[in-house]
Amino acid sequence: MLSIYHNVTGEEVYCWPINGLEGYIQKGKFADNEHPISWVVIYRYDVNDPRRILMNIGDLLVHVPFIERLRWKEYFIGLEPELKGLDKILFCDLRITEQRNYFLQYWKDKNQIN
Repeated sequence: MLSIYHNVTGEEVYCWPINGLEGYIQKGKFADNEHPISWVVIYRYDVNDPRRILMNIGDLLVHVPFIERLRWKEYFIGLEPELKGLDKILFCDLRITEQRNYFLQYWKDKNQIN
């Protein structure tokens, strides 16, 4: 999914290295009126395993639409979020009633705590 090469990863989603340690994934292209940038997420390579990349889950939740995240789900191997159930929120398919209900209850409970 997240190639280390300068290329298109599918459906106008592009992956570009910034340097040897970091890069970004974006929907659309800079200075392209036909396919302008709609979101960008920064990633970095895991120093212990350069084939693995790390991203901030909050960035994914805020910037990447849930439909796009569902396409990426199969590539997230060994996801170990600090908060229990966060992977269910990250890869929630709102079209499935059970998952939508979990998503809504999670945020309802979270808002009551804060």
